[in-house]
Amino acid sequence: MKKKSRLKRFMLGFVPVLAVIALQEAVSIFGAEIQFLRAIIHYRSGSLEQFLDDFQKMVMNVEFNATVLLIYSILGVILFGWWFHKKRSELSWRSMSLKGFKRNPLILGVILFAIGSQVVCTFLTEALGILYPEWLVVYEQLMQNAGFGSGHISTFSAVATLLYGCIIGPVTEELVFRGISLGYMKKAGTFFSVNIVQALLFAGFHLNMLQASYAFLLGILLGYIAYKTGSVMVTILLHITFNTTSFLFGDVINMATKQGAMLSAVILIGAMMAVYFSIPLIFASKPIAKEK
Repeated sequence: MKKKSRLKRFMLGFVPVLAVIALQEAVSIFGAEIQFLRAIIHYRSGSLEQFLDDFQKMVMNVEFNATVLLIYSILGVILFGWWFHKKRSELSWRSMSLKGFKRNPLILGVILFAIGSQVVCTFLTEALGILYPEWLVVYEQLMQNAGFGSGHISTFSAVATLLYGCIIGPVTEELVFRGISLGYMKKAGTFFSVNIVQALLFAGFHLNMLQASYAFLLGILLGYIAYKTGSVMVTILLHITFNTTSFLFGDVINMATKQGAMLSAVILIGAMMAVYFSIPLIFASKPIAKEK
């Protein structure tokens, strides 16, 4: 492949990432404009300062953020699903389905990967939070604003957060990073190098250092799995299960990191072994994909 063509494919890998950021910002701005109009309609009397304070409360709450994230992710699935389908042959992915995979090793591999990686990421988050407490403050505030905190939220916010965080959001992110972005870049250089780049982009997308730290590691693993299996649907399943594990068992996993040095070390080693053995199981569920 010519050098100019490789550079073009490498640069194309950044386009879907910029597009998903622009989409998220556009939905946020449009939502804020709707809330501003609502604030004007309901404005009766008071100072400008009071009006702006009321408007700020309307756009700085869990329900607004959960709604924006849900709408953004739905639009993301539509846009990037169409993009992936349109350019699938150019991206050289073999399939967007789980057809042909052996069910039992795939399910076991996905479960081991999700639980193991979730425990490892929790340990990493705890360790980095001790070393860099300011990172932890930013991370916890972002989680709280998105509806993943421990405070009381409305039923709508809870459902919207669940749909975004555990189902629709992971689909959007996998289509963008392991589907389109990695698909464009993987013929622009060695897979090792371009996989690092897409993992860095995936980490930066999360906009906080604490989450970016484990997102980078997950991005590398998910990119490798997508490449070897030839199916982005596998990484979508892994991402959904990983997020759902956090949503359902986050408190239990957090407790596992606070069981004393010896027991915590055993749990961490066990989690790392689970991730280590999960990948061969996933690969064993279907013959390794050959590069097109």
